[in-house]
Amino acid sequence: MEGRLEEKHACATVRGKFHEKKGIVNQDDLFYAERGDHTVMCVADGVGSHEFAAEGSHSVVRAVADAAAAYVRGELSHGAVADDITRRYADGVPEEHRSAAGTTCIFACVIGDAELMIGQIGDGMCYAAIDGEPVYVSRKDDDFSNIVDALSAEGNSASWTVRRFPLRQGAGIRVFMATDGISSDVIPGREAACAVYFAELLRRCPGDTADGELESILKMWGEDGSDDDKTAIVYERRVSA
Repeated sequence: MEGRLEEKHACATVRGKFHEKKGIVNQDDLFYAERGDHTVMCVADGVGSHEFAAEGSHSVVRAVADAAAAYVRGELSHGAVADDITRRYADGVPEEHRSAAGTTCIFACVIGDAELMIGQIGDGMCYAAIDGEPVYVSRKDDDFSNIVDALSAEGNSASWTVRRFPLRQGAGIRVFMATDGISSDVIPGREAACAVYFAELLRRCPGDTADGELESILKMWGEDGSDDDKTAIVYERRVSA
């Protein structure tokens, strides 16, 4: 392989206008980490009617991070990943809050040159491409990704979609994931264009400025900023000279 692989990313979450007016915390959460042998990223959107939705979102993104690490170490099979995330998520929420801590979740795990793993439960949008070819696209109006229910502490692992895509050495990867406040405004069939738009943002932002640029876009998403909490992660791995 000529050149070297470069990973760039931007992460941002903003509180929606409705929550600001009502004094409600941001019920979204996110996680991103590069851990040597793998990179893991995750967004979560707490169920708005649940009192402890923010706790659920906080718990599930950390559950994903721990489960992904266990999978990479060989401690979990692919088929056990969803159950493990669900268990860790429930354990991370106080027992008395579990009935009102529902959340959605989308994650991606890039494991060296071996594989890309994508997981989703509930709504939101994820677009993933390998060497420019889309491998995963989720939409509300499409059962491609088996979007069914939000995650609950009662344990509904069957509603997860967890898929693996093999990689070749030096494969380029692009991932864009967003919670419902963003995904509901993306035109069906235009997910790739949206991902490209944000990837271009990464390329033109030097150093650590990409997070701030992404946050600015999310704050003004729509004409004057929508009511929903909004969270997104943009990730690109490409070969540079």
